[in-house]
Amino acid sequence: MYELSICCLLAFLGIWIWPFWEPDVLQLGVGITTLFFLVWCNKRASRLALWMLFFLLGSLFVARLPQGLPYEGSIVADVQMRVCGGVLVYSNRGRLILQFYGEHPREGERIAARVIKTAEPVQFPGAVHHTQCLKRARASRVKVKQWVSMSKVQDRIEYDDSRFRLVEHGGLLWSLMSGERSFITPETKKLLQRTGTAHFLAISGMHIGLVSLLVFGVLRWICVIFLVANMNTLFRLLPYVGAIGSAYWYASSVGWPTSAQRSVIMIFFVTLAMFLGRKVHVWTVLAVTAFLVLYREPAQWDTLGFRLSFSAVAGIVWISPRIIRLIPLDAHPLIHKMGKSFAVSFGASMGTLPWMGWYFQEFPIVGWISNVFVAPFLGLIAVPCALLSSLHQGMVGDILLAIGSASISCAVIILTHLDAAPMKIAINDWEVLLLIAIMCIPKRDILRLQLIVLVLGRPQFPVLNTEIVFLSVGQGDATVIQWSNREIWLIDAGPKNPQLLRYFRRQRIRRIDRVFLSHSHLDHIGGLLHILGEIEVGEVWMVRPPQREEEVFSLLYERMKKEKIAIRYPTDVPPQNVNILHPLQNWKSAARDPVNEESLVLDIDIVGYRVLFTGDIGFEAERYLLQQDILSSEYDLVKVAHHGSRYSSSDEFIKTVKADDIVISCGSNNRFGHPNEGVLFRWRNSRIWRTDIHGSVYVQPKSNTLWMEELAKP
Repeated sequence: MYELSICCLLAFLGIWIWPFWEPDVLQLGVGITTLFFLVWCNKRASRLALWMLFFLLGSLFVARLPQGLPYEGSIVADVQMRVCGGVLVYSNRGRLILQFYGEHPREGERIAARVIKTAEPVQFPGAVHHTQCLKRARASRVKVKQWVSMSKVQDRIEYDDSRFRLVEHGGLLWSLMSGERSFITPETKKLLQRTGTAHFLAISGMHIGLVSLLVFGVLRWICVIFLVANMNTLFRLLPYVGAIGSAYWYASSVGWPTSAQRSVIMIFFVTLAMFLGRKVHVWTVLAVTAFLVLYREPAQWDTLGFRLSFSAVAGIVWISPRIIRLIPLDAHPLIHKMGKSFAVSFGASMGTLPWMGWYFQEFPIVGWISNVFVAPFLGLIAVPCALLSSLHQGMVGDILLAIGSASISCAVIILTHLDAAPMKIAINDWEVLLLIAIMCIPKRDILRLQLIVLVLGRPQFPVLNTEIVFLSVGQGDATVIQWSNREIWLIDAGPKNPQLLRYFRRQRIRRIDRVFLSHSHLDHIGGLLHILGEIEVGEVWMVRPPQREEEVFSLLYERMKKEKIAIRYPTDVPPQNVNILHPLQNWKSAARDPVNEESLVLDIDIVGYRVLFTGDIGFEAERYLLQQDILSSEYDLVKVAHHGSRYSSSDEFIKTVKADDIVISCGSNNRFGHPNEGVLFRWRNSRIWRTDIHGSVYVQPKSNTLWMEELAKP
């Protein structure tokens, strides 16, 4: 049976690898036919051929799907799932990933929408790969301007406002039953997330298992009449059919989320094995279930729900038995039950650890404890009461709702006492694979635990030679310089987005020695809002203090003073190897909005490699720099001003700096039209690097080497 599990795993590998080689259906068909022939005819090579066959089948799952094409206009679409930073839909224009701003439809809902083309999401190094995800989904990304719901999922459970709002925790009761989270208060959501119990809100094996078990028990009792009538087959068959049918109905009612798909398929195989009197091979059931889910929709591979759902079950199956063995055989039965509960909770937590660290960069340290104490109240009382109350609309239903609400009150009290700040862990994409490989090490439990702690607690990797990274932050600027002496400099912080903070956490950077803010516009200072208070900052260089109307800049300034961060201005003595060229003390701008023109211009010498950072200066500041004759005659690299705007990069300025390479930081398909075609033409004698096309751009000054994110380091 384990042979089938290995074959399914190789199919998953084929799905994961597909974006890197993208074979078409014909190529895969020839390969599969050849391998099938080898399996049939050559027994000696049959096992290897069988494994390759399943690998190609996994790639075929993706290749068989029609490729969605970019589209602008009106569509009618069926919502499938949240994936690739958007929502996957099957529309009359093919497979599309819709980007919603604000409220979005639920899974299974049919909508009409007006869509336009949009830019790809910002891709930071080590973060979730939306580009590969889009290829696996075989979809194109579009932005939704307007949308309206045409119909809900048939037979979907609808919120009974008149009944559930009569009890204190009616919204949470409804969410536990339906998986719909819009009726929960933000405080309750935060409490569940911090204590690691938010998974109760996802329709999973617990919910569907309770429904199936309830129906199975009732039908078992009713079908006694068949046993009396000597109809043994019906006595055995009907309860199992009822259990599977009720699981299918419940999953349909809540829109078939990934966890519900997994639960229904696993319940089907488990009940089938029980009916046939066969042993249940959990790993095989889990692997085949994932195989069937991905066969229907390969894009599930990239959904957080798929990864968390299957990883949690795998953690329970793999890790929990090893903990249960530590319980003494002569211990009290209550200790055995509590120990098993702790083991299951700990196994699920460890199974989801890699994904929690990658997606959320935090891990609820009390999760494996709080689940043990709260599960009886939420899983064994609240959920059954909510389900049964939906079948009884009268007094009995109201009483059940009151009991369910009371059990939630008890759970909230327990969680309030257990509430603790989650542990901050941040891991890269390759560390996710490393952690999964470590957890798969057999028998060596102590070694496994030591390696996990080593990966999570590793320090920042020092660079042997100074390295510059122009981060792809979208429409904005953010550049990180990692010096060989382990100092970290940040030149501008990009737009208001937590991704910059997440990048520093993944790099294990705990201190930024110097921050240079070229000017006060939000696309250059926004990311610092998330960094302050989370990462230690040594000093901040800025043009001037904030003005009254600059609210965000003023907020940053006050937070810097509160945290006692040293604030420097162009009149102060600059760091070694840095020459502040602009603005000088006697300079005044004649522009109506002088903020761009007063940007910091930095000339940085890194072991003989000259880099010019120009902020968002325009023609006026460029003319002043040329008049002062303070620019070098040759720069190795120039960060182009104002994202390549047509109001900067004059011919005289370009001829003077004579840059070998230039970097333009801008967002894909931005509304400003950056970079301007005329600017690109004027810089034609330099090698042009663009963050909207190349992603993050890396520079190693010592070897005069540049490379982009998609390529390996030379």
